[in-house]
This record gives sequence, structure tokens and C-alpha cells, in this order.
Amino acid sequence: MQVTVSRNQISNVNPATGKVISSYNITDREQISHIVESARRIGFENWKRKDLFERCDYIKNLAKILKNHKEQYAKIITEEMEFGMVQEFVNIKSIVVKDISAKLLVE
Repeated sequence: MQVTVSRNQISNVNPATGKVISSYNITDREQISHIVESARRIGFENWKRKDLFERCDYIKNLAKILKNHKEQYAKIITEEMEFGMVQEFVNIKSIVVKDISAKLLVE
């Protein structure tokens, strides 16, 4: 992956094609601090109040989402990291979905 920086954006560029894969606005420290604090306050505070079974339901749902979109994620990983599509397809399925499911069954 090749990264280019312009005045207000950072772009990921596929070095083989020169195509811009994605672009992001540059964020200053104050904005980042606000985002992180909001995520901590809202997300983590809610998460820590949930019981184990509720958490498991969220993780199982996440596994389903990852499984249902694995081809899309494999394509993104392939473009950004220049790995083989087939290998990433296998990695997403085996590492994420199986590991999460196995850990939930054990716990």
C-alpha cells in the first residue's frame, strides 16, 4: 500500500494500479481526543454493564456479519495489503469466525 498526503486528506493508493483505494480527512488532536473520549464514555460504559450472555450475543452477531461479508473484506485486504485474494478469504473465515465461535463455546 502506498499512502499519499494532500492538504486535508490522506489517501491509500494501490501501487500496482495507481488507483486511490480510500481517502480520509486529516483530523487534529482535539477532534481525536473528543472521539476517543466519546467512544470510551458511551461504548465502554454500556459494554461493561452487559452480562456475559448479552456480550456473547453481540460477538456472535459480529461473527455472522464478518462471515456474510468475507468476500468484500477479502477484496479490501487484497487491495490494501497486496495479499492473494484466496488466502485472505481463508484467513478471515478461519481466524475470525472460528476463533470467536470456539472461545464463546468454551466460556
